[in-house]
Amino acid sequence: DSARVLVGCGRARAAHQVIIVDPETRQQCPADKVGEIWIAGASVAQGYWQHSETTGQVFEGYLDGTGQGPYLRSGDLGFLQDGELFVCGRLKEVIVLGGTNHFSVDIEMTVEQCHPAIRANCVAAVAVEVRGAERLVVIAEVDRRFAAAVASQQHEAKDPSLVSVANVKAAIHEAVSRNHDLSAHDLCLVKQSTISKTSSGKIQRHVCRERYLAGNLVLVESRAQG
Repeated sequence: DSARVLVGCGRARAAHQVIIVDPETRQQCPADKVGEIWIAGASVAQGYWQHSETTGQVFEGYLDGTGQGPYLRSGDLGFLQDGELFVCGRLKEVIVLGGTNHFSVDIEMTVEQCHPAIRANCVAAVAVEVRGAERLVVIAEVDRRFAAAVASQQHEAKDPSLVSVANVKAAIHEAVSRNHDLSAHDLCLVKQSTISKTSSGKIQRHVCRERYLAGNLVLVESRAQG
């Protein structure tokens, strides 16, 4: 049930090269292994206008050992299978928990779908350090239609058909555990329009994480789970 379907993007056109590289070692990955997508070819720009440092970081990727390059470091993760490119997600969206890589967007989608009180595209899954280890924190907006009932906590968690803080959190815990084999350190149910987004509607996870650490979230209710 937790399998993820990926759609192929096709093969690189003539005069272009797409390779998969370990972003830490800068060594080329074998087929079917996920890494950062690096691109070279006539359609790749020379860099950013009057931003030489950023240009070097993004447009001047060279393979370790061979010095092959330059490549555009896309910031996207993917793999090649029989020459066809499959994109998995953004490098900056990966969080490492228990030594395993997880895509924030996958966890967020699981949470969105586990209870009707949680708003779509209004969940942030971030990692925070707790006693020397990275732990998962989920921040989820509660639809205003359910907010009053959730905040009242008037129903017992043993009846999952009723809306309450306990039931919403129980649904999140169960879904995250079942689909990702993870246990959330903290589940924060926040009021509508709390989650920070870009002008194009993308979740600003780093902002959400900073607000969580600073205690600046507008909470319906939040309690650490150990």
